Amino acid sequence: MKFKQREQWQANWFDEDYFEKGSETGKSLYTRYRYLPERTHQEANAIISWCGENGFELLPKHKIVDFGCAKGFLITELLARGFDIYGVDISQYAVDNVEFGAKHRVKLVPPITTDTRIIFPYWKTLAGFDFSLADFVIARDVLEHMDESTLDETLHVLGVCSTHMFICIPVGDEESGFFIDEMNWDTSHILPRTAAWWYERFVSMGWHIRAHTNRIHGLKVNWETKPYGFHFFLIASYGVPALRHARP
Repeated sequence: MKFKQREQWQANWFDEDYFEKGSETGKSLYTRYRYLPERTHQEANAIISWCGENGFELLPKHKIVDFGCAKGFLITELLARGFDIYGVDISQYAVDNVEFGAKHRVKLVPPITTDTRIIFPYWKTLAGFDFSLADFVIARDVLEHMDESTLDETLHVLGVCSTHMFICIPVGDEESGFFIDEMNWDTSHILPRTAAWWYERFVSMGWHIRAHTNRIHGLKVNWETKPYGFHFFLIASYGVPALRHARP
């Protein structure tokens, strides 16, 4: 069955109904989207370990950004470990409900558009952080919400203002949708594509693939019986060399 194409979402789509009553309203899979310390701890360990095994050791000195951080659960976890982490999200509701300990590290930003690429430095100008270049960006369950044009703009902007990025994304194909059927229930999921398609897209936008896999122990544990439903990437940006020395 052909995947039903959906219109591009607006930022206000990600409201209280999306996070707290998603199943009831048909907006998402979420019901009472809340902080689960043990799971968040496990996920943080998994990301740090896998990236370290593949050549990028995450250190407290690094500037880290959780891109699409929602309520900031991962930020709360990594702050407690001494990491210098920040977060951005387009959802006013999510940012207003960030865990208290992470509130000062999370900023509301507009979705990236064609005009955004003329804004540099992105983190300092648009998010209001005190740095220009992020050493590591985490983008979990974010890119599938974008149409192809917005995706390319986002990858371009992040490629200029970041050096490495960890990506977790549900995969599928354009005809039948996401391979995990439940991923199709979220009406803001509009870009079902294969792992190979994502690989080629990252490369075409100037990123270097350092590692990728369909399974990381400790991540997406609820979907362990469907090991090909998600894909994980560690990518590095060639970026703009002259700007690599711009960070204070």
